Amino acid sequence: GLITPNILKGDDIADRSKADSVGKLLVCVQAFWMAVNIFARKISNLPSTLIEVNVMIHVFLTIAVYGLWWHKPLAV
Repeated sequence: GLITPNILKGDDIADRSKADSVGKLLVCVQAFWMAVNIFARKISNLPSTLIEVNVMIHVFLTIAVYGLWWHKPLAV
């Protein structure tokens, strides 16, 4: 048989989105707070552990990805 493409409208996609901007903003604030704490430790001449460096890299990547995917719906 013939398969017809399913055309999704913007409203249909937005209706299926389960992550709102408030949730995404809270994740970004939490990641930023972790970065502030690590920088404060560095300024205070406290040693940084490998896990803190690893978390810092993940924080920067998380904020970058959230910035790029802010309007992307979840699970569509």
